[in-house]
Amino acid sequence: MQQHSRTLRHDFRTHWLLLDYDLTALLAAKGAEGSEKGYFSGHRNRYGRQLVRISAPGYHETLISLLYLGSCLGFTTLKSGMQALERQLPMERWQRQRTIIRSDAGLGTGENVNWLLWRGYQVLTKGFSHTRAAVRARLITDPEAWIRDPDRERWIARSVAPRDLDGGRISTCCAGQQMMASAMAH
Repeated sequence: MQQHSRTLRHDFRTHWLLLDYDLTALLAAKGAEGSEKGYFSGHRNRYGRQLVRISAPGYHETLISLLYLGSCLGFTTLKSGMQALERQLPMERWQRQRTIIRSDAGLGTGENVNWLLWRGYQVLTKGFSHTRAAVRARLITDPEAWIRDPDRERWIARSVAPRDLDGGRISTCCAGQQMMASAMAH
């Protein structure tokens, strides 16, 4: 990576760097090294490993690939995965502040989001808990706060900031028609 990566030559002064953090379940034989019974979508009682890939989609580059035990849950891999990335792609704080980490809901715990924000990254992820999202949506009672998404059957609003995140961050809530109507009723 050190010699040929376009990501290493990214111009942070003029462009944001988008990094995808993805966890993929890999089925494997029961006796394979690192293979353990774990969560593999659509496959009950199966064995395998978990593969973490951090990529820079704008450059079509995979920056890091890490293999974890099959029983490993995605949210537990974030800190070690990002630390491995930082060893390969050293960035100063101002560069991390121009870097967006994008992931799915499996990594969007409050602890993980706070850790990334503390390190200076920008974060784009789904929340880990749909229950927490529903509670936050009910806190938005101003009808003017909700905007209809023309491409989907949902409404979007700027969320009340969670207390554990520092100020100035923007989070959004998405709600279906029923949840939005319920939020406005309170």
